[in-house]
Amino acid sequence: MVGGKNFGCGSSREHAPVAIKAAGIRIVIASSFARIFYRNGINIGLPLLEIGDDVEKIHADDVLKIDTDKGTIENLTTGDIFHAHPLPEFVQEISKAGGLINFIKERGSFQDTKKNSEVVHGFALKKVSDVPEISAQTYEYEHVKTGAKLLYVKADDDNKVFYIAFRTPPKDDTGVAHIVEHSVLCG
Repeated sequence: MVGGKNFGCGSSREHAPVAIKAAGIRIVIASSFARIFYRNGINIGLPLLEIGDDVEKIHADDVLKIDTDKGTIENLTTGDIFHAHPLPEFVQEISKAGGLINFIKERGSFQDTKKNSEVVHGFALKKVSDVPEISAQTYEYEHVKTGAKLLYVKADDDNKVFYIAFRTPPKDDTGVAHIVEHSVLCG
């Protein structure tokens, strides 16, 4: 599939890339992608390549040869070769696994950590706690390089959620910090 600028804008759920992948489309090439769509595409194992204005040189029925490792797109119909940023190795691994969930299942997850200071995906385990009120265990991690905190809740519950928080204490009451948060997170 070939798209234009800010491809996927307005689709903040995984349903859009899931539908594209379910339709048998194995890769999307666009001028640029909306950030949330891009992340969701990676999460479900749909490779996405950005090629800027060169996307205008690809037409319906052109035959393309794509190398995600190198980030090259060869138009076999016209002979043009386009260059995208190659997908990082870990993104290629997620894609080859069929998505983030399968990637984690193959590599093991945070819940497989057994002892403090063990490092999993760049996070060191700091503390394990029982939460009997909800029949769960919590695993507190800290990212080795950045100090970012991660709390994993292991529970026998099909309802899964996630939450990401950025500390952005405002310097005044104008609301600018709140507006910036929404701008950064596209929503």
